[in-house]
This record gives sequence, structure tokens and C-alpha cells, in this order.
Amino acid sequence: MSVIKLCTKCLIYKDISEYYVSKSKPNGSSYCKSCKSIYEKEHYNLDIKRKYQKKNKDVIKKQQNDGYKRRRKENLEWLISHLGGEIHCEICRYNKSYSALQLHHTNPKTKKNIRDTLGNWIVQLSLKTFKKKILTTEFSIICANCHFELHSKGVL
Repeated sequence: MSVIKLCTKCLIYKDISEYYVSKSKPNGSSYCKSCKSIYEKEHYNLDIKRKYQKKNKDVIKKQQNDGYKRRRKENLEWLISHLGGEIHCEICRYNKSYSALQLHHTNPKTKKNIRDTLGNWIVQLSLKTFKKKILTTEFSIICANCHFELHSKGVL
């Protein structure tokens, strides 16, 4: 008579011979041999990845920063050419620092989340994704001061 057991990973009933048996688990492990093998490979690879990241965190940080700088340059160049050569506040014409310029969503329903800002888009999105966002989102570019005044509705 063969004993059948349910694998808690794949949820398939299998013969007891499909499970690893040890002294601590004489009835077999809770995962069948194939699921146990997959589980161990995934966790082994995760462990290797974590060790690599810990050992090379300075290199990884530099690669991330280089990517941010490259994307910032590409996206700003495209945005400047798309807007006719200058980026400025559409209310007060401020243009001293791109960092102070923000997106004001003219249609709030198109704003996906709180991180939908010009600064985040410029450094985090690829040029292809950045172009798509700029061309499909209804917004105006305004400085932080004008943006605050616009949303505060003049209340002191």
C-alpha cells in the first residue's frame, strides 16, 4: 500500500516516495522533491545576489548615479527642444533652476500618484517613457512658489 501526501507548494497529491525523508521528518518534508529543488535554487540565487549587493554597494551606487545623470541630461535636452528652447514657469517666467519647477496637472485624474513630478520623471524614466508621459499628460510647468499659491487658493 502506497502512502499519498499533499505537497504544500504545488498542492498536488503525490506518492510518499516523491518526498525527502529525514530523521526529523520521517513522514517526508512538506514540499515534494521537485518543489523543494526549485525552492532551494531560488533562495540560493537570492542569497548570492544579496551577498553581491552587500560586497559591491559602492559600485552599484555609482552605476545608479551615472544612470540618473545620463537620464537627466537626455530628458532635459529633449524637453527643452520640445518646449521651444526654454523651460520656465508659465505664470511668473522663473527659469533659474530646473529643480524649482514642478508639474501642475491641469487634469487631476491623469495624476497616477504623488511621485508624478517633473524632477522624478527627469531622473528616473528612460527617454522613451519620459516622452510618452510628457506627450500624454495634461500639465503646465510652474515654479514651486506659484504651484503652492495655486493650490492654497490665497488663504493666509
